[in-house]
Amino acid sequence: MKFFTVASCIALSFVPSVIACGDDLDFTFDRFNGLPGNCTWLAEKEVRQTKFCGRGNVKGACQATCNFCSCEDTKPYSFNRPDNNVPRDCPWIADESKPIRKRFCYEGSEIVSGAATSEAGNNCVRSCGFCTGGTVTKPPTKAPTKAPT
Repeated sequence: MKFFTVASCIALSFVPSVIACGDDLDFTFDRFNGLPGNCTWLAEKEVRQTKFCGRGNVKGACQATCNFCSCEDTKPYSFNRPDNNVPRDCPWIADESKPIRKRFCYEGSEIVSGAATSEAGNNCVRSCGFCTGGTVTKPPTKAPTKAPT
């Protein structure tokens, strides 16, 4: 069961909807010292947010704390596959199988633990499947009616 916090990250758009932004309270990540971190720990200090909110998996799960409510891929963004130097983009990652996504969304030996995201993972947050922070779209309430005159 996932639990989310809803924070003050509320966006109104021209399309009548409200996006409530939250943090995934079940999410943990490896800090630089090897100890686990989570969204609550991250929210306690701005310096922590500066260090960790650049990671795709962290900003995707801790959307409210990292002020990343849209949880979208960086556009335009492309990278070259290291094995054949063919340029690829975020939609390509999203269309690939889970092992391929994992290979390009995480760095080197971190593929197994998911501790550190790659440059592609930091830019292709939605395509890598990191958006778990509880973004919820709610229908608008009814428009107020005019008072009788």
